[in-house]
Parts: sequence; structure tokens; C-alpha cells
Amino acid sequence: DQYNLYEIVKDLKSYKMSNEYIADAFVYFNNTNTVIGENGHMSDGLFYQLYFRNQEYDLDKFRDYMKKTHYRTMTKIHKENGKTIISFLQATLYSNLGMYPSTILVSLDESALQETLQSMKWHDENMILILDSNNQIISTTNPDLVSDSFDYIDMAANNKPVYKEFMGNHYAISIKDSEVASWKYITLTPKPILEKNARNIQVFTITGLFICLLVGAFFSYFLAKMNYSPLKSIIDVFQKQSTSDSNDEKNEYKWLEKEVRVLLEDQKNTKSKLLTNTLMLRSYSISKLLKGMYDAETIVEEMSEYNIIFHGAYNIVLLFSVKRLEDQHQGSEDYYKNLSLAKFIVMNIFEEKASDHFNLEMVDMGDFVAAIINLPEDNDKFKDLIEEIIYFVQQEVMKHFSIFLTVSVGDIYQEIDGINRSYLEASEAMEYSVLEEKQEVIYYHDIKNAQRSYYYPTEIEQKIANTIKIGNCEVAKKLINEVFEKNYVENNISADMGRCLFFDMLGTIVKVLDAEGDTKLLEEMDISKIILSKAPIENVKNRFIEFVTQVCCHISKKNEANKENIDNELSALVSGYIEENYHDPDLNVSMVGFEFNLTPAYLSRLFKEQTGESLLNYINVVRVDAAKNLLHSGLSIVEISEKVGYRSSGTFIRVFKNIVGVTPGQFKKIV
Repeated sequence: DQYNLYEIVKDLKSYKMSNEYIADAFVYFNNTNTVIGENGHMSDGLFYQLYFRNQEYDLDKFRDYMKKTHYRTMTKIHKENGKTIISFLQATLYSNLGMYPSTILVSLDESALQETLQSMKWHDENMILILDSNNQIISTTNPDLVSDSFDYIDMAANNKPVYKEFMGNHYAISIKDSEVASWKYITLTPKPILEKNARNIQVFTITGLFICLLVGAFFSYFLAKMNYSPLKSIIDVFQKQSTSDSNDEKNEYKWLEKEVRVLLEDQKNTKSKLLTNTLMLRSYSISKLLKGMYDAETIVEEMSEYNIIFHGAYNIVLLFSVKRLEDQHQGSEDYYKNLSLAKFIVMNIFEEKASDHFNLEMVDMGDFVAAIINLPEDNDKFKDLIEEIIYFVQQEVMKHFSIFLTVSVGDIYQEIDGINRSYLEASEAMEYSVLEEKQEVIYYHDIKNAQRSYYYPTEIEQKIANTIKIGNCEVAKKLINEVFEKNYVENNISADMGRCLFFDMLGTIVKVLDAEGDTKLLEEMDISKIILSKAPIENVKNRFIEFVTQVCCHISKKNEANKENIDNELSALVSGYIEENYHDPDLNVSMVGFEFNLTPAYLSRLFKEQTGESLLNYINVVRVDAAKNLLHSGLSIVEISEKVGYRSSGTFIRVFKNIVGVTPGQFKKIV
């Protein structure tokens, strides 16, 4: 097939070009006694005459030799023209195309091999040779070497040279096996040359090592001297701050390492304390929202500072109370530890569940855990979802932690102001649950009528208590009559509800007497028997008002005797408290009232009666007076505003101008 012959010739040419050691490449076809090479197709006779003619093989022997089965056979043939051929023979197998067996013959370029071996010599007296498995020298750098001098079998590969006597001289012989052919690469080096080079290397190594030691010692000294100065500066810095002396430690590096560890530990503790304080301040800020003890002008800025964000316009407050821990006795040390742990568990589980649906904030209020849930709208669907979450949390904490949980829920209100109202409702509902020993979810809108179907709101109760405290009998009686008229005339409550109302109002008076330290008066009157009697409600009402009148008269006489001292003492205490805490940005009327256990409105009225000045204005005046003293201290307006308790410099400037009549900057120029 002409095409196949063409492809073979093409491949033979590419093989020859790709390998510098290949002189010629041929394919001998055994069935046709023909040969194909890069120069074309020819008979084996012509091939013999051109490439292979020698005295060892005539044409017939050549044919027989080529038709033998060869597997990586190496043959060295000396041609009649004096040239030596190194031939590689490999028999082929039948192909898928049905081609007859053939033999591949590759002639190696002995001169190229010799050049390679010569380049490998590192000394003129080195001898390198290639020995095949037939104990035939394929190529060598020394033509005087003969095959009889070597035994292929005895020539085992070695990692270290073997010293032997060869041709009358001692040689170091290195042997390496070929990874492809059955060849051995043998290197013979005269022993004296090897020993001489070894001594030279030894001298060079020792000399180099000595020079390296000298250079290393010099650089070590130079670098140590150069680098010790900054190290000494660092040690001096730590020495000033440390309580230990570096001279006490022999190794300054160890002393410095110890000081760095102490510094890092202190830094870690500081960060931990800072985080703890930040969390405490954040919890305190949330508590102020719930209790309504915040400054409306600064609360938004404070919430932003502590990352308290409410996106929706509506809020609802939930209170969680751990009613019972299994196998725990209330009052024991373990009980209170486990109670804190139980509240922590409830906070984490509820927050994890509810945060998937709502924006919320939670805080430990002592007796309860409070949650403010922010809602986008007042919608029944959100109420149902909250109820589902509460039920899930109750079941989880009971199942996994043996915690029995009671939850009270206030109503939904708009804006931040509604948080306190919802909290008060949830607190009231929680008190009802304690009273009735209920352990469930208590909604304020469900119990407000059941708990108090009569009219006696907290505002009226507080007013009655305040009027009794100051001994104002007429106002107290007027308020009580209004309560009775609302309940009996407008609402027409039953006698049982009326008695409940009387006990509720009696509780108000008990609180006042307890605060005044006059509980004996209550024991002397024994008003509870009158309330429980079957007497007509009008008689009970009259006896109750009579009792209130006696209490008012008693307190009024007491107040008249101490009025001047009490008034002066209260105003002095309030003034002193403001002058000590004016720099606190949270200081407001609510905070002062909380400090003295009085409502903001009541405290403001008493303060104005005693001093002639409103409480809020007095706070601002104290802050402005303090600011006047700081205007010439070199501080900026922003820094001064912060030092006197204003979070916003704009608010400070506005208040300053309202009181002084000019801005702080103008005042500074005038004075």
C-alpha cells in the first residue's frame, strides 16, 4: 500500500529528527525481504550492500539474523569501510490492518554517543563506557578498553564507588543501570586522582567553614550591636510601666516576653470589661424605655448609640416569669443561681425564635425578663404569631430544662411613648397571675375587666395618695366621691365589686401610712371589719371617708409641725442631687423623681412651691452656670456641652440662649 509506505517513511524521518543519537532508521519486512527507510523502499540485498556489509555476516546470514525475534537487541557491527554501526533491533507484532511481521532497525550514531560520554568526564584520566548484556562495549571514551576486561553479571549497580585494580592501576568504579535498555554505565576514575580531589575538597570545605565562622561572628556582633538599641528602647518603655525590674531577670528577652503577655492579658480584660459595661448600659437604656424614665429630647440619640433600633411604628411588651424550678427550694443559694440561668435560657430561646419574624429587644428586669417587640402594624396576624412563639418557648423550656414559665402581655401601642404603657399593663397582668396562682399566658386586655370591673385607675390612686400625704383632706374626699360616683352611679357595680373597690382603696391608704410610719392608726380604726360587714354600701362609704379624714388630719398635723424643715430639706436634697449629677446626660425630672420615690409631676409641683422655680428650669440653670465657668477653659462648645450633661451641642446652645439671652460664643466675647 503506497500510502502506508509513505506514512512509514514520514514517521522514520520524524524519529530521526527528534533524536540526535539516531543515525538511520529502517523497517525490514520479513515476508518480502525488503527494507524501507527515509530514502525510500529497497530490497534487502541493496540495503545490505549500502548499510550493513561486513565480514561477520554475508547476505544470507543477514537475512536469517533479521528474521529472528528481537526484543531490544543491541548489535555492534564493524563495516568493511572501517565504520562501526550500533544497531538496535525490535520485532513487531501483527497489526489490526493485517500487516506481516517486520523488524525495526535503528542505527545509533556512535560519534554522538562518544561526544556525550566525553562531556561527562570531569578529568582527562576518567574512563566512561557503556556495556550491554552480551558483555559488549557499546561506546567508550577509551578505545583501548576491551569487553573481556568486564563481566556484565558481576557489574552490579552501586551508590558508592568500588575500588578495584584494573589494567595495573587502582580505580574507583561507579556503575549505574539503564532504565530503558539492558545497559550499564560504568565510570572508572584513578584512585590517586579521586583522593587528590577529595583532599582538595576537604581543604576547601574547612577553609570555607572557617571563613564563614569569622564572617558570621562579625555580622552577629555587628547586628546584635545595631539591633540592641531599639530593643533597649522597648525595654525602657515597659520598665516605666512595669512593677518588676528587668535587672532581676537574667534574660531580658524572657522579661520582655513576660511583660508583653501581661500587657496583652490586661488589654483582653479591659476589652471584656468594656463589653460588659456596654451591655449593662444598653440594658439600662432599655429599662428606661420600659419604665418611662427617659429624656424625650435625647432618647433617640441614646438608642442609636446602643444600636437599639425599632423600624416599625407599633410596640408590645411581654414579661416572662419563672414560676417554678423542679426540685429546687425557693430561698436557697442554688435556687437563685438556677433562677438566673433559667432567665438566661428563656431570653436566648425566645430571642432566637422571635427574631426570625420581629425586631425585638430583651432585658433582665430582676423579677422578670422583659421583651419589647416592634411591629410594623397593629394586626391580629402578628398577635397570633406572638402567641405561637410564646407557646413554643413554654413547651421547650419545660421539656428540656424543667422550667415552668408564665408570660404576661400588654396591649399594642404606637411610638416609643407607648412602650411604658404596655409595660405597665404587662406588669399589672403579671401581678394578677401571681395573685391567682396562674401559670399561663396572661393578656392585659383579657384580665383588665375581670381584675377590675370597677373604676379606680392608677392616676386617681396616685392622686389620692399624694393628697393624703400632704394632708389635703378636702381634695382627698372629692377624689374618693368621684370614684364612688363613677362606680355606683354610672357603672352600677355590685356589692361584692364594691367591697373589692374598698379594699383596693384601703390598700392605697395602707401604703401611705406605711410610708409615714403610722400603721398603728390603721389597727386602731380596724376599717376592714366595716368593709366586710353586710352594712349598706352608703354606710361603708361614709365610714371609709371618715377614716380617710382622720388619716388626713393626723398627717396634716404632723406635716404642719415639720413643714418648714421638710420643705427646706426636700428642696436642699433635690438641689444637692442636681448639683452633683448635672453632668449626667440622663438627668431629668423623671430621674430625680425616681431618686426620691416621687412621681415627676408631684415632685415638680412641690419643688416649685418650695423654691418658686420649676425643677426642669433649675436643672438647666445649674448646667448653664457650670458652662459659664468652662467657656474660658479652652474647651470647645461641643466639649463643654458634653461636660455639663448635654448630648447635643445644638440643645446646649438653645438652652443657654433661653436662660442667658445670648449664645455661648457671644457670652464668651462679652465677659
